[in-house]
Amino acid sequence: MKIIEKWNSISLILRILCGLIVGAALGLLIPGASWISIFGNLFVGALKAVAPILVLVLVASSLANARGGNAKKFRTVIILYLTSTLSAAVLAVIINFAFPTTIPLQDVAAADFSIRKETKNRLKQKLYEMLCKHTGRVLPWGTLTGIRPTKIPMAQLEAGASEAEAAAYMKETYFASDRKIALAIDIAKRE
Repeated sequence: MKIIEKWNSISLILRILCGLIVGAALGLLIPGASWISIFGNLFVGALKAVAPILVLVLVASSLANARGGNAKKFRTVIILYLTSTLSAAVLAVIINFAFPTTIPLQDVAAADFSIRKETKNRLKQKLYEMLCKHTGRVLPWGTLTGIRPTKIPMAQLEAGASEAEAAAYMKETYFASDRKIALAIDIAKRE
């Protein structure tokens, strides 16, 4: 109990520094232990969660306590905030010009963007293709991850399409694997 009280009496900055040092030491001494990253991810996630709230409270506190001579100090804080925000935006634009990123949309020009579903599917396809190229991974359900894929072949079959036509539609539109397409069609026929 006294260890916890002693630890809590140390300033937050020193505790964060200790955590960084211990994390770096463990990472160097035991590089194969992937379970250590859980603590680092938890720590960074907690910092990201607390930082915006902390800034909001500090700014609100400064506003509430601004009197007479403090108003000049607060003006300095606002100027520094606006300067740093503007600097970050300018730096982002400069980096974007220095290292431009292009999204290939050649076949998208033929799409009819007045149709919401087609627009959404074309954008999902392009994003999926870029991510597959970047990661080298292909997902079995293609762009259907996170939705109920049996609705698509069921709608195709109810509209009079054959199983082969429904499978081709799923392959072309959603990039699903043959195995997953067969599974979706099989379940759609049972429903």
